[in-house]
Amino acid sequence: MIWRGFAINNNLIKVSTAKAVLINLPSGSQYKGYSFWHPRKLVKAGSMSMVLYTDDFVFRLKKYGQGRFNQREILHEIELSASDMVEAFSMIHTPDAEIPLMHKPEQLQPVACDALLELLDE
Repeated sequence: MIWRGFAINNNLIKVSTAKAVLINLPSGSQYKGYSFWHPRKLVKAGSMSMVLYTDDFVFRLKKYGQGRFNQREILHEIELSASDMVEAFSMIHTPDAEIPLMHKPEQLQPVACDALLELLDE
């Protein structure tokens, strides 16, 4: 049994209890809005937290309600393998469309001043 791990940003940790940690998935991944509980002993804190797992570990992602009365209700549940979970945290999901290049406007030329000479400051 080989232990592996992936780093997560600390702002993705939503709740931390004595036994487990609730971790949100990144908003740029294809699993935006999902979160999962992970044992506290397998989450190493630091500037970037490290989530430890084995190859046969199965992550159960849950999507909770966002309202006042359904925030503890599970709306949808998915099971992911360890390799899929690493991919969700390492790659940010982007659409297949190309990212547009930044537009560089052409330089403007100064315009001749047509003011009356008696109005100009000396």
